Amino acid sequence: MKKCRTWKGSFTVETACLLPMILLVLQLCIVGCFYYHDKNEISSCAYETAVIGSTKIREKDGVTPETLEHAFQERVRGKCILFSGASVRVRTGEDQITVQASASRRAMKVSVIHTAAVTEPENYIRHRRWK
Repeated sequence: MKKCRTWKGSFTVETACLLPMILLVLQLCIVGCFYYHDKNEISSCAYETAVIGSTKIREKDGVTPETLEHAFQERVRGKCILFSGASVRVRTGEDQITVQASASRRAMKVSVIHTAAVTEPENYIRHRRWK
């Protein structure tokens, strides 16, 4: 015959107290991963927008901040888990493009600023060839 294992009542009480804390830590880890995922997505979309602006500003028609804001919204749409609505502010200058993006949900906030210099690589290459 097989002997049955019996548990004491204190084990049940200790498990009932410990299990909610374990679940809370697990939930905080998942929310933390979602937070950093969204922060990286917003940051990469802001950087891409700044680089796009720095290359398009040299074109014949140039680029407007509204066009870059629209480009940012296209890139970030549907990629974030916690922060569904990200706002962006773009400043264009003669020598650099600045993209400031932010999002918030309840007590959590994300804010990033990326800049990209307006370069003229063709002038650099031509100058190197003349030497």
